[in-house]
Amino acid sequence: MITRSTRCPLVTVFACVTLLTGCAGNGSRDAKTPTLEGTTWHLTQAGGPEAMEPVPDNMTITLKITEDQAVSGSAGCNTYRSSCTLNGQSIRFAPIAMTKKMCPDPPDVMVWEQRFVTALAESTLYQLDGAMLQLQGREGATLQFRPASE
Repeated sequence: MITRSTRCPLVTVFACVTLLTGCAGNGSRDAKTPTLEGTTWHLTQAGGPEAMEPVPDNMTITLKITEDQAVSGSAGCNTYRSSCTLNGQSIRFAPIAMTKKMCPDPPDVMVWEQRFVTALAESTLYQLDGAMLQLQGREGATLQFRPASE
């Protein structure tokens, strides 16, 4: 027989378990949602305030920011390194160091590389929207990324 003295501890235990289960639930970020730091990002589009242009399928341009805010990736032909400073949605990149290879293939890779590096260096804001990352510069230059498949 359950008496009043045994019912109260059972109710208390039930309430605590319910609270703990609720705290561990969906209120936190989904484990599959990429984060700015630690994700390798693949450039999908670049452009300005008027129009975005998709990156050709035969080019791979990447960005990775580590937890200590070191930056690296492929600009299409050459690799690059930098660092960044984050403050809220603000981002600032230090001067970008890059290898100096000349790549004739794929066509326009050097044009895309220059466009990417210039827009990256001028980026001032970032926005994560689900699985997409967008970097924006003062003059409206925009870089749009998705997580690279590992």
